[in-house]
Amino acid sequence: MLPIQAISGEPLFTPTSDRFVLFPIRYTDIWDKYKALESCFWVAGSFVPKIDTGNATDLSQLEYIGRLLEALIAFDPSTLFCQLSAVVQSAEARAFLGFAGMLINIHSEFLGNFLEVLSTTVPVGSATHEISIASSSLDQWMAKWSGNIGEWMVALASAELIFGSTLFAALIEGCEVEQLRDGLKNMFRDRCAFAGFFVCLCGHLADRPSPTTIQRIITSAVSIELDSVEGLTGLFDVFVNSSSLPAFVQFIGDLIATEFNIDKPFGATNPFDKFDVSISGATAAAKATKFLVKADEL
Repeated sequence: MLPIQAISGEPLFTPTSDRFVLFPIRYTDIWDKYKALESCFWVAGSFVPKIDTGNATDLSQLEYIGRLLEALIAFDPSTLFCQLSAVVQSAEARAFLGFAGMLINIHSEFLGNFLEVLSTTVPVGSATHEISIASSSLDQWMAKWSGNIGEWMVALASAELIFGSTLFAALIEGCEVEQLRDGLKNMFRDRCAFAGFFVCLCGHLADRPSPTTIQRIITSAVSIELDSVEGLTGLFDVFVNSSSLPAFVQFIGDLIATEFNIDKPFGATNPFDKFDVSISGATAAAKATKFLVKADEL
């Protein structure tokens, strides 16, 4: 839980009797983030886990896919979202976080559906210990910045996109299971929208982090992500050229820095053609896809 002193004096976190009163809208930019996210609703059932197990080569790759999907589970932001929801007072922000929580559940269901199908063909569940370690490392890293709400928010935006980005890149760029690949694109698009929301909240803070502090947090997250996959190059090489992963993670770090309107710490470019990443345009791009679900189709 965030300490009280971390949010003291911040309007977004100051207790108010009308925190459940939505209209009239006070923070229009936060509300716009919510409405944009709402318009991109999707369901896990849109991506049926059909997997070809026709030959030994496919079976070998499916086992690798299972290991990467299990690793993705370690980067579940729901606990961090709950911490923020418990203290934020803005009704607009609470609306966004409530909807984001539903999407996070959809992400879990989507991953679970594919892992369930994979488990009938190849071994899964071997990464339980590694998942526990990765989850603990995420919590410890976030705790480093919890003394200041601005720093914690920058860390949250960074963790949302940087941690696990190599897993998304490998599967989206190199996985041949189309339904899995397209669902993962939706997941990462949602994460981009979450990161953009945290950047937006930072803009309303009275005590905003300095550009130097923001860069320090971003570069720390990049370093941790690259260290965490250092021993997995053989696994990643099944899907992508693992030597391209550092540039990709640095590219994500630069995107976050750009959203905060500070200098890019790395000056990296995206080495992957199939993985188009955008923070500001995440939800706008999603509206053009066929994977969104309208209310009357549910």
